Amino acid sequence: MEAKRVLARHWRGAEAAWELAEAADAKVATAKQQGIDARAAAAAARAPRASAVERFAQAQRLESAWDRVHAALDLFTPDGRLNDRAGAASAIAEGVKDLTSPDWTKVRNFLNDLRSLAFLDRMQGRLETAEPEPQWREALAWRWWLWHRRQKPSDPATELVRAVGRQGTLSEPLTPASRWSWRRLFERAARSSA
Repeated sequence: MEAKRVLARHWRGAEAAWELAEAADAKVATAKQQGIDARAAAAAARAPRASAVERFAQAQRLESAWDRVHAALDLFTPDGRLNDRAGAASAIAEGVKDLTSPDWTKVRNFLNDLRSLAFLDRMQGRLETAEPEPQWREALAWRWWLWHRRQKPSDPATELVRAVGRQGTLSEPLTPASRWSWRRLFERAARSSA
């Protein structure tokens, strides 16, 4: 919630700067339409326009950085692998580099706290308890992700693998043993993330 509030403030500032730039451009257009020398108005319009472009670019950079950090806090990576503390921590460290203004202090403090990724540790532990075989655990988790997460993959290769996986593994019926394991695995994982 804090990040959304900070982003909204930056976007409101960018929109306000953009409106000032549009007003300055309107003065230039009015001066040209009236046949008045518009060089002074055009010179006065350059600064608001440059400020608007810079603030808009800054808001986009901040939103992009937050999106990367927010994605690192998900149970799965964008390509469908189970997220873990190491991967999430490195993605958060990369994203936090761009969230440097004082507005982001509260968000940075939360993200730098070791407890912020404890849910991933609990999920991994419960998944290991539910399915001790790492290959099965990964395969079942990926299968669950394919089935429930219809997001656009991050690259064309992942899209192809997903299509093959969906066609090959999801169309095949689960054996009773794998069905029980799959259900048990994700019921326990769902409880850990709640």
